[in-house]
Amino acid sequence: MPNPDKIGPIGIFLRGLAMGAADVVPGVSGGTIAFITGIYARLLAAIASFNLELLRVFRKGGVVAAWRHVDGAFLVSLLAGIICALVLFARLLTSALDEYPLIVWSFFFGLVAASVYHMARQIPSFTINRIILFLIGATFAYAISIAKPVSAPTAHWFIFVAASISICATILPGISGSFILLLVGVYPVVLEAIGYGDYEVIAYFASGAIFGLLTFVKVVSWMFAKYEVETLSVLTGFLLGSLNTLWPWKVVTQSTIKPDGSVVALAQDRVLPVTWEAATGSESMWIVCLAAMGIGVLLVLVLELFGKEKNI
Repeated sequence: MPNPDKIGPIGIFLRGLAMGAADVVPGVSGGTIAFITGIYARLLAAIASFNLELLRVFRKGGVVAAWRHVDGAFLVSLLAGIICALVLFARLLTSALDEYPLIVWSFFFGLVAASVYHMARQIPSFTINRIILFLIGATFAYAISIAKPVSAPTAHWFIFVAASISICATILPGISGSFILLLVGVYPVVLEAIGYGDYEVIAYFASGAIFGLLTFVKVVSWMFAKYEVETLSVLTGFLLGSLNTLWPWKVVTQSTIKPDGSVVALAQDRVLPVTWEAATGSESMWIVCLAAMGIGVLLVLVLELFGKEKNI
């Protein structure tokens, strides 16, 4: 992977685009993208730098010193990419999920599956303790993937709390912030607000996200500083467990109807393509889906290989 400190602003912006696009899809984590593109540690360090030390640096060295302290150029480039992705892709990806769900889920399944391999390679050796931590992470993520979404209040205070929780998930590779929002019932509200410019809801969501980010990232940074390999083992397990969420062929076993008439799945069984065809009466498109999975895998491999050669 490239030296994260030498990646230029365009490279950071493109990584932000990828992170933002990933976070739109329930089940895919922007933290995963940050990790496989080589900026995860730098991102944690930059966010954690918003502390009391920042005030001391500002008083002593002014705006320029404070800007360097928080790695401002990196954060601005990354946030610009994330925001652009949310604005540009929120409607596009939701439309794609509506029109071509099997293909979209297959692509992300391949991408995350390859990411599991990538993260596992960062672990020097799998001791008994690390295997146990890996299994704990996988079990936890799997349990989240089979949890049933609930109907939640849409009050602003709840959106603030939901954002705080979901942003914590976004920081962790393998745990999707969007999926957490789906579980607590506010995902459609937030996506609609972003897509149609409900700035009041966006403001409450952003405030909650900032609060959760500044609080939780310190914990993750400390874990990486003290127990890097052990933390990596848990996160790799998270990623493996999250694959259950991304499996393309799902049969709805329990659903509810919203006031607007749309159907929301509460529980789903993951099945083989042939079983899916029998249950739905539709073509499973398994060949196309396998190709989409392959493209997802290839994308991760290209990011790895290209990143070794160029600091972009």
